[in-house]
Amino acid sequence: MMQAYSPPWSVLRVKGPDAASFLHNLCTNEIKQLPPGGCCEAFFTDVKGKVLAFALVCRTADGYAVVVTSKHAAELAAHLEKYHIREELEVGVDSEANLSLFWGRPAAAGELFDIAALGARLCLNDACMDTMVRLSPGGFDTLRIERGFPLDRVDVDSSRLPQEVNRDAAAISFTKGCYLGQETVARIDALGHVNRVLVSVTFAGGEPPSVGAELTADGKPVGVVTSACYSKELAAPLALAYVRREHAGAGTKLESSAGAAEVLAGPAVSAD
Repeated sequence: MMQAYSPPWSVLRVKGPDAASFLHNLCTNEIKQLPPGGCCEAFFTDVKGKVLAFALVCRTADGYAVVVTSKHAAELAAHLEKYHIREELEVGVDSEANLSLFWGRPAAAGELFDIAALGARLCLNDACMDTMVRLSPGGFDTLRIERGFPLDRVDVDSSRLPQEVNRDAAAISFTKGCYLGQETVARIDALGHVNRVLVSVTFAGGEPPSVGAELTADGKPVGVVTSACYSKELAAPLALAYVRREHAGAGTKLESSAGAAEVLAGPAVSAD
C-alpha cells in the first residue's frame, strides 16, 4: 500500500548563476557536486558554528530548493540575504510549495528527490497524491523517530553544534573547504569532540517519555528527550535524546520516568 505524508515544512528557492557557490559557502555539506535531481541533508550555521537550520538541499531544474524541516524558511532566507552581496542570484521563500513524502510506487509527476534517511521520496508538489493513503502526523513522527531522523526546531536548534546532532555522514563534508562556521566544525573533527550527541533510546515502560524528560545514570542527569513515540516495530517506547558522550555508547543503561532505558547503536529501524 502506498503511503504519503504532507510535512509542515517550508521551502526557499535559490536561483541564478552563483546559486551553487553561494549555498556551498553557507552550509555544511557538498552542494557544488549535487547532480540535477540530487538532494542532501545540510546544516546552515552561524559564524560560531551553531546550527541555524537543518534542511534538505535539492538541486532542481533551475536552481536549488532548500527544504527546511520546520516552518522557518523565511528566517533562513533572511540569514542568507545578509551574505548576498554581489552574487548573481535570487533568494526567496516558495509560499506555493506543496510538499509530500511518499513510500511505495514511483510518482508520475513533480519535482522528485530521494530521501534515503526516511526511505521515501520527496515531491515539491502534490500532483501524485490522489491515490495515496495519508499518514497522520503521529504516524509520520513514529516513522521518522524509528529511522533516527531529526527535525528542525524539534531535535535541532541554535544551541546545537552540527556534530551533536550525529548526522556527520549524511549532512557534513569535512573536505569541501571554507564555509560560514567551518572553523568550529573542523576544529571539533580534528582536535576534540562534542559533549553530547543525539541518539536513539528504548524504554522498558509501557508509555513513551515526555519531551524534555531527563535521562539519568547513577541518579545524575546525563540526557534529555527531544522526540518520543511508541514503536510498534520494537513493541516498546522509543525516543531521540541528547546524551552525554560518555553515556551515549550502544547498550548503555540509563534510567528515566518511563522506566529503564537503553541506548541503541543507531536508528531503531533501517530505512531500507
